[in-house]
Parts: sequence; C-alpha cells; structure tokens
Amino acid sequence: VALDLRGAVARGEFELAFQPMVRLDDGCVGVAEVLLRWRHPTRGLLAPGAFLDEAERNGEIVAIGSWVVEEAAQRLVELRRIHPELRLAVNVSRREILQPGFPERYCSAIARAGLPIAALPLEITERVFADDAALPVVAELRRRDVRVVLDDFGAAHSSLPVLVGLNIGGIKIDRALMPVEPTADDLAFLTALASMLHARGWRVIVEGVENDAALAAARAAGFDEAQGYGIARPMPLAALEAYLRERAALSFEQHEAHAV
Repeated sequence: VALDLRGAVARGEFELAFQPMVRLDDGCVGVAEVLLRWRHPTRGLLAPGAFLDEAERNGEIVAIGSWVVEEAAQRLVELRRIHPELRLAVNVSRREILQPGFPERYCSAIARAGLPIAALPLEITERVFADDAALPVVAELRRRDVRVVLDDFGAAHSSLPVLVGLNIGGIKIDRALMPVEPTADDLAFLTALASMLHARGWRVIVEGVENDAALAAARAAGFDEAQGYGIARPMPLAALEAYLRERAALSFEQHEAHAV
C-alpha cells in the first residue's frame, strides 16, 4: 500500500463519495459528508480504512487532503445548482492541519471555486484537538469563518471539561452512542447529552442512525442533524444529484399538498 500510494493523486486514482445528513426539524438535507475512496489498479475500490493510516504515516495524506478539498469545492459548485444551500463537510487529519499555512490554503481553495467559506465545514477528531499545536490553527480557521465540528465524540476518551474550552461550532456524536434499537434509558441519556451540548451553543449531529427506531430516537432526543445508513448510504456524485432532486421534488409536492 505504501508504495502504491506514491503518485496515486497524480494518476487520478482517488474519487469522492458523499453521505447526506438530514436536519431533524424539517427533514431537509443541509450537509453531506465527503468520503474518500481509492480505486486501486489491482485491488479495486478501497475504503479509507485500507490506506489512510499509511498515508498519514508516510506524509501522502497532505497531497491527498489537498486534492480532496479542491475536488469537493468543485463538486459543490455543481451540486448547488440543484440544492443552493448545500454544504459539504470535509475531514482533516492531524498531519494536514499542522502543515504551515493550512488555514490560508483551505480557504483559498474554497474561494477559487467561488463559494462562501462556510460552504465547506471541517470535521476534526479528538485526536487532533489533543495536540496543543493544533488549537491555534483551529482558532485561525474559525476566525476565517470556517465551521469546525468535533468528529466522533464518544469514540475515544472524550472529556466534557476539555470540550468546554474548544473553539468549535458543532459536535458529531459517534455511532457507538446510538443503539440500533434505543430503549427508554437510551433515550433519556441521549436527551441529556443533546441538552448539555446545546447549552454550550453547539449544533449537535448524531451518527449511526441505521433504522427508523434510531431516527425517531435522534429526533426525540433533540439532536439537530442525523447521519447513517437508515437515512442514506455513501454514494457517488451522480447518485447524490439524483437523491437531492428526488428530495426537492418530494418537498415541493408536500408543500403543494399543504397549500391546497
């Protein structure tokens, strides 16, 4: 994998997939997460788990990450012709964010596409925030109006006292905290969690919504947005375009029905 990663960006072997999130107050798609795929010449289509750790170790993640941002910005221009308010959430690694000049390069890529800076929010894991060197970079991103979301909250050793000092705009709850079949006790815990995080002024997204029961629990708990296979699986660009058109048509039909 390490040898094959070298030059994979230049050879055009990477592609993007997208997984929509829905707003739980109105059911509309506000954001889709950008997911990376590697079309390996002999092993086929690979998910990030098969290569990202190695890319982080050998530094290839910097070139890969730059490609992802540029590509996501260009694809969002196309997608906004269908859904003018859509945003695409991009994941960033510790090695990327600690590269000198990262905030400027990130915002420049968005500006070159003619998009507002807020159109490409960043999802950053706790592992990145655990590095003190990353905190001023995040502060600079926020100063430039980049929306920063703490990703995978609850997956590791999350500490609420540490969260209080973070300069972020939202938190994404890890799938580990969302049961497939939530009980009354689960709902009580999720409701308390959402309330506590909202008290800090953060928007709260929940992952791992795999079925209607989990979706109902996420809505009842008061989360702002939800993501998971019960809503939509990761999909290529053309499928996302069709998905957005279908939901837009459905929303229009519902509006017309209420107006009659």
